[in-house]
Parts: sequence; structure tokens; C-alpha cells
Amino acid sequence: MTNKIIMVRGDTQNIDVWITNEDGTDHLVTDKETCLFTVKKSYSDERILIEKDVKSNGKVNTFKLDPIDTSDMELGGYCYDVQLTLENGDVYTVVPCDEFVLTPEVTWQ
Repeated sequence: MTNKIIMVRGDTQNIDVWITNEDGTDHLVTDKETCLFTVKKSYSDERILIEKDVKSNGKVNTFKLDPIDTSDMELGGYCYDVQLTLENGDVYTVVPCDEFVLTPEVTWQ
């Protein structure tokens, strides 16, 4: 299953992150946990281009990409993942490395 993200460079995008517990129930990120969405040019690159906290609103885990996050990035492909660190220190990659693609905008200012 792919979790490829395609978005227009410089746009706003809200992205939901579905996390499932081992028992099959939905996991909502708590204030005592850290869940990070991270974008790099390649998985082995040390430079982080975007990093956002994933938060729960009580119904869904989500993060928001603002126009400034991608407006200066080159068009094309990148990679991303989402990593959850529980309160007890356990770490889980809840969305494995996948494609993050920026497409051109026609209307921009």
C-alpha cells in the first residue's frame, strides 16, 4: 500500500494520519507523545526540509502544511515518513518512507 502525497507547491494542505494500535483500534496522539512528519530529498539525506508535529483533535491525527513550507522547494520528488514516540519511549514508524511530490502551480503571486 502506498501513502504517496502529491501536492501543489506553495499551497495549504491538511493531511490526516491514521494510526492503528496492535489490537486494531485507532490510536490518537496524546500530549505526552511525539509524532513527526518529516520530508527530505532522499531517505539518506541528513538535511530535513519539512518537519511538522502530528496532533490529534480527538477524532483524527492531522498536520498542516502551510504555503511557506513548500514555496521555496524545487518541483519534483522527495521522501517522507511519520514516526510516533510513545510516552514510555517506544518508537514506531507509523508511515514508512514514501513519496512526497510537489507539482507546479499556475496561479501564484
